[in-house]
Amino acid sequence: MILMSQVSYIDNPLVVEELDDVVSPVDVDTGNANLLDVGGSHACAVGVDRNMKCWGNGSSGQLGLGNTQNVDND
Repeated sequence: MILMSQVSYIDNPLVVEELDDVVSPVDVDTGNANLLDVGGSHACAVGVDRNMKCWGNGSSGQLGLGNTQNVDND
């Protein structure tokens, strides 16, 4: 799987800083994960077995768990 990353400036979007390094795609071992969906402060992975796990900030219900609780990545 090829993983691409996006950098965002959430703390102060009015401050623009130049990045010294160019971000390049990296081939990573994702174990059983077949699909990744990553937001600014949360992520979800779907395995080849079709099971899904989400973790991170759930304050707006973005983890799909029916609540607004945060979940660690255990």
